[in-house]
Amino acid sequence: MVSNLSVLEAAEAALKALQEGGGDTSGYQTVMDEVLLYLSQQLTSPIVGSTNGEWAVLAQARAGTLSSSARTNYLANLRSYVQQRNGKLDQTTDQTLHTEYARVVLALAALGEDPEHFTVGSTTYDLVTPLLDTGKSYAYQVSEQGNNGTIWALIALDSAGYRKDVEGNAARKAWIDLLIDKQQADGNWSIYNPDQVDTGSGSDLGGVDVCAMAGTGTLLPGSEQVCGAEYGSYLCGS
Repeated sequence: MVSNLSVLEAAEAALKALQEGGGDTSGYQTVMDEVLLYLSQQLTSPIVGSTNGEWAVLAQARAGTLSSSARTNYLANLRSYVQQRNGKLDQTTDQTLHTEYARVVLALAALGEDPEHFTVGSTTYDLVTPLLDTGKSYAYQVSEQGNNGTIWALIALDSAGYRKDVEGNAARKAWIDLLIDKQQADGNWSIYNPDQVDTGSGSDLGGVDVCAMAGTGTLLPGSEQVCGAEYGSYLCGS
């Protein structure tokens, strides 16, 4: 059960007011414009990575400020990266970094590209299906990375309705069930599963988790659905 439901509902109400023009967004818009300008000036050739990579591409693509040259450079860098690794983005020996797939899927979805059929020369790579790899300690490999891996796999699949088949929907259900099971007493989620590393709760991860499940139309146990729109749709468009 979400113990801080009132806080989440208040945040949702505030967001709705801003979206409907019921609040002063001038300060927010000024900061956002400055950040987007900084990204456009500093990242003219985004790479593959959590820094100077997909998150910057995603932010600019959703804001409509990504230049055509930056887009072209990123896709060229990504194609080279994917080809060099033969489509295996998680290069860890224990395969506990499957967020590499989720992050790239989100960026490609934001660009209107197809991550299930990502072409490099004459070769086509499916960068979505690895999110369904089976795990050892958990049903799916993404969860070996902790709650963070499970959450971003769920968001990535729902960012553009990928794998709406039996296997994909089974994964969605398993991830949601796991996240409900791993929710902590204060309503949040730790970045790792408690049986891996007990790092305590984090409101940022908790918010992303709630939105990930809301994006699937899942009602949190004992509470109302607290996100009105699909988080994946908000990130990447529909």
